[in-house]
Amino acid sequence: MPRKGENIYKRRDGRWEGRYIIGYSESGKAKYRSVYGHNYTEVKEKLLPMKISSASSIVPCHVTVAELFGEWLSVVKLRVKPSTYANYTMKVEKHIIPAFGGLRYDMLTVQMMNNFIQEKQDLGLSAKYVSDIVIVFKSMAKYTAKIHGFRNILADVELPKMHRSEAVLLTRNQQLHLWRYLQRNPCTTSLCVLLSLYTGLRVGEVCGLMWRDIDFEKSALTVRCTVQRIRNGNHRTIIIADSPKGRTSKRTIPIPKFLIKLLR
Repeated sequence: MPRKGENIYKRRDGRWEGRYIIGYSESGKAKYRSVYGHNYTEVKEKLLPMKISSASSIVPCHVTVAELFGEWLSVVKLRVKPSTYANYTMKVEKHIIPAFGGLRYDMLTVQMMNNFIQEKQDLGLSAKYVSDIVIVFKSMAKYTAKIHGFRNILADVELPKMHRSEAVLLTRNQQLHLWRYLQRNPCTTSLCVLLSLYTGLRVGEVCGLMWRDIDFEKSALTVRCTVQRIRNGNHRTIIIADSPKGRTSKRTIPIPKFLIKLLR
């Protein structure tokens, strides 16, 4: 009689079928082939050598997590924005490498990843931030499955559940106090804060504004650029100007008349 885990079973047409793994897809799902016979014993005898042969042909993995991330980052660097690459690098170096860098990739398990996720959340990191770290790890795992044929170990790792939290907004009273302070202390910084307060611009978008982006006749500004400070290796940073990340980020926003006067 078939034993649990043998992958041998009787078909509806009366024949017996045995399945064996020949590899894994990019998503980590096992790929199978089958052998057939008239009875359980015949299929079992056919299946054993196929399992042995297939196991020896599946690509072994003798490299560490750190080595694979080094390769993946060098490839990713060629196709993403510098800010995105810096973001990936920071997450890899600060969170992933200290936990798994010296581990051989094929020794990694789903349970290890689940423990890692829990530890990060216990340290106070948000579910969103921990998810971003895991997504970077999953991207590397997909790459190694596609390029090297290694099993995608992270395919079954689930992202932490995210709970929507209400945005912390300034009250009317707080806005009024801030507005009065900025009015009493006119400077470039105060003007930038006022722009953000009354247009909803992000800090990087305010820093990326140029005079050509402001239409004084229509009392509007157009967001075309965002500025960020990113790591540049050896604990140094550089300032970069780039196009907004999403399609909707490039937009035209009306400016209050009192701000137009201040800008003039």
